[in-house]
Amino acid sequence: MKGRFGWILLLGSLVLAGCQSSLVGKDPRDNLKGEQRTSSAESHLRLGYAYLQSGQIERGKDRFLRALQYAPELPKVQAGMGYYFSQVGQNQLAEVHYTEALRLDPTSSETLNSFGVHLCNTGKYSQAQVNFRKALSNQFYGTPARAYVNSGLCLLKENKPKQAIDDLREALKTEPENQQALRALTEFYLEDQKLNLATHYLNRYSRTAKSSPPLLWLQYQLATAKGDDKLATRALNTLQNSYPESDETFQLLQSLDRSNK
Repeated sequence: MKGRFGWILLLGSLVLAGCQSSLVGKDPRDNLKGEQRTSSAESHLRLGYAYLQSGQIERGKDRFLRALQYAPELPKVQAGMGYYFSQVGQNQLAEVHYTEALRLDPTSSETLNSFGVHLCNTGKYSQAQVNFRKALSNQFYGTPARAYVNSGLCLLKENKPKQAIDDLREALKTEPENQQALRALTEFYLEDQKLNLATHYLNRYSRTAKSSPPLLWLQYQLATAKGDDKLATRALNTLQNSYPESDETFQLLQSLDRSNK
């Protein structure tokens, strides 16, 4: 196992070295002190995340690589690289960088949670849960609801609904208006035909979320399940008129097409 991991790590280093060398001719760290390198790396890291969130993948990649160039010893920089590679589907390299981030800072709940999401998305459910639990064991973790939600969603993927519901409810204990947890619980109880519970969580979700395709789609599905034609029609019309290009509108049209056949 060590040999195999070492080969992967070496491969990752070679790939990154090639990317970095093409960024600039002169090493930008040459005239910077340690604090300045850290500050520069953190600035590039923030921009990298922002670019990825806006769909600007290449710009995001450039910023993450620059952060790595300035401060490869920073755990958050290694975690950022792990996140980037996870987002672009380079799973081996993602694991290399997440592992390095945790070697540098084994107690980082943020990194443990992020790595857990990556592991879950690649089907490594047991390893994902180990990371989520480690993240939650840190009494100083500022956002435990995130790890509870991610653990719950991962457990649903693993077809472990009871444990999933427990974690989603725990998320709401620490953050009562967590929209991901409220939405997931609404979807679960709607699918399970427990309409009273679905209504309870949808009402809570509606109070915390602005009008959006996911919310309207859930309102339509629940109203249809309860036989409330008036509310179903209102949600349907709003979804079609306000969000005609959304995935939820496409799902709705598919659903209507099937019911008319």
